[in-house]
Amino acid sequence: MIFPLRTWGAFLVFALTLFWFGSRAPTGPGWRDGAEINLVAETLSILHPPGAPLHTLLARSAAATAASPERIDLRINRFSSLAIAVAAASLSFLTFGSAPHRGPLSPILALAASAWALAAPGTAIFGSTGEVYAIAALLALWITAASASPSPRPRLLAAYLLGLGLGVHPLLLFLLPLLDWRRGLTVPLIALGASTFLLLPLRSILDPLLDWGDPENFVRFWRVITAAEFSSGLTALQYAEQSPLRTAWISFSSGAAGVGFALACAGSLVAATARDARRRRSLLAALPALLVASLYLGGGIDVEGYLMVPRFVLALGMGRLAQSIPASRMPALGVGVGILASTAACFSALHTVRNPAPGSITPHAEEVLEAIGPRGLLLTDTTVDYFAALHSAHRQGRPVPAIYTPFLSRPWYRRTLRRQRPDLILPEPRDGPITGAGAIAQEIVRRNSLPLYYSPASRPLLPAGWLAPRGPVFRASHLGPPIDEAPVWTPTASRGPGAVIDDQEALRLGLLHASRAIVFAARADPGAALAAWSEAARLRPDDPGTAENLARALMEAGWIDRATQRLDRAIEAFPRRVTPRVLRSRAALLMLDAPSAVEHGRGAIAVAPTDPRAHAALGAALAAARRLDEAATHLHRALELGGADPAVATLLDTVEARRER
Repeated sequence: MIFPLRTWGAFLVFALTLFWFGSRAPTGPGWRDGAEINLVAETLSILHPPGAPLHTLLARSAAATAASPERIDLRINRFSSLAIAVAAASLSFLTFGSAPHRGPLSPILALAASAWALAAPGTAIFGSTGEVYAIAALLALWITAASASPSPRPRLLAAYLLGLGLGVHPLLLFLLPLLDWRRGLTVPLIALGASTFLLLPLRSILDPLLDWGDPENFVRFWRVITAAEFSSGLTALQYAEQSPLRTAWISFSSGAAGVGFALACAGSLVAATARDARRRRSLLAALPALLVASLYLGGGIDVEGYLMVPRFVLALGMGRLAQSIPASRMPALGVGVGILASTAACFSALHTVRNPAPGSITPHAEEVLEAIGPRGLLLTDTTVDYFAALHSAHRQGRPVPAIYTPFLSRPWYRRTLRRQRPDLILPEPRDGPITGAGAIAQEIVRRNSLPLYYSPASRPLLPAGWLAPRGPVFRASHLGPPIDEAPVWTPTASRGPGAVIDDQEALRLGLLHASRAIVFAARADPGAALAAWSEAARLRPDDPGTAENLARALMEAGWIDRATQRLDRAIEAFPRRVTPRVLRSRAALLMLDAPSAVEHGRGAIAVAPTDPRAHAALGAALAAARRLDEAATHLHRALELGGADPAVATLLDTVEARRER
């Protein structure tokens, strides 16, 4: 034969896998982060933390092969199908075993390993859409196989591949124990592979369409690649339809998939008991850590995609099992287990591939754009709808309509969306972000007669029987069941001042007055905004955000003394919050009390040393006190931490000019 049998088997697995997943690839961006990933690849922008620069470059190369702009999404989606096909073929090739170690079970277990890996729920979802998990699973498979080689060169290749893999997904960090740390080139090769992260600052300087985190200096670059802004909600368990442990149990151990999981674990344990002590320790450290990290980091949203990586790594254990079973001693048991595993894995794969292919969200996004119009307001609890609308708007060459989401209200996202910044972004209430966001957005819609789009997935954003828009309401059928009735707005705020209300009613009324205050401020009516904030503070005296907004409104109205009293009480009540101290420093400047402004600015930095607002406030106070060198230092620090704030940059230019004179 021109090619050995395992080469033909791997080629057959590659062709069948590529045909199946490639034919299921949608013509537009898929669900989850598909719209953002495809848009980043098309415009060579910066993806959300930790950036995934290697995936961006690879997807960009796939997009460059498209004959027309309409086929770019299809090419990017099929690139994931290509990665899955290469991973399945590599798995078949590696588990078949070399000729001296090939047993009678090798062909069966090689096909069973590929079928079991492809039967993962995450493979059915992310094997046909532009996501990072298919390439991450492929690289994890190659790293594991290369690190097990007795030759030193493949082990060095594993180090380089791991460095490259970090530019796709940080989950590959948990494969570090597999590397041969006794060789001096391991660390330099990891650094060489990780050099793809240099794409982030280099592209950020050129101001791309999406610039997550603006990583032009080292501080912001480090916060991007470490996903520092996502640390508080990394697992996203609040969005899980079921617990990650239950998802893993269904994925690995239910039905026929459990047989493959048992064989994969048995093979991995056989490999862990090898004579090489280094290999044994590394496997026992890497595999459990990889599984636990997949469950924790995947949280409730992408746990299926995260579990693809350990699943492909565990599938290599089937090949090790085939090489270790002495068929001469246990022929019936060995052949029976192999046939059972192959049949069970094939049935599991057939069950998985019968699921409907992930559809494109492009028609949905275009429908949203047409529905809400140029002055519409998009209300959603995820960034999926936002990036879907942004993707379609970019293709159509039209501006993005005003959009509000709770996620986009954070300063991190406001700095990120520099070019395509929504026309309207409102602050997220501290206690009750879901209800509060819906209340504020709907109040603005109601008062300004704007059309509103919301998805059934964000149904909790709309309090039933409380607020409702007057304009038309649109929904996407693929996000959930249709909504037959819109909630009805009831003006409960018409009660007299002596009425007795409970805590829940006070919360609702306080949020209602807060939303009115924001609308009045947007209409340049500071008097009405101040009255609304005063009423909101009366109803919610223990809410720090309301107290801060009331103090800000008092300062804008010229009531500096009353603002300072409010801020002093807020500092005493909430000593670990930085905003009252920043506002107090600004109020002291308005009263021409530079020493007091400096004192409160230093207090703000003591509470939050990495907050750009604290450094900006102290810099302004020091400039007023004519301490120009210190002022320039803190203003520079504010720009490093908070991006290109025009007000801070202007003040810094003024300070530098005074220093030169």
